[in-house]
Amino acid sequence: MNYEKWKEKYKPNMTKQDQMILYETFGNDLEKIRKTDPNYVWTVVDTNDESLAILPGIHHVNRVSFVITKISHKQKDSDMEVSA
Repeated sequence: MNYEKWKEKYKPNMTKQDQMILYETFGNDLEKIRKTDPNYVWTVVDTNDESLAILPGIHHVNRVSFVITKISHKQKDSDMEVSA
């Protein structure tokens, strides 16, 4: 799935300037992620080919940041990768 289709389907939290809100992998942002239902959390990861992907759920390997969406992925899309 490409980023635009993913954005339309899952509706990530956005700023007033229509920028996706990215949460850091440490500190207060990480605490917020830990307190959020994992079905609404996605992880931005660095892939082996030097591009980024968005994976459903909380991942630790190669993570860059997290995203929270308004629509749950409900673990049914757990093998989905979004080209960012």
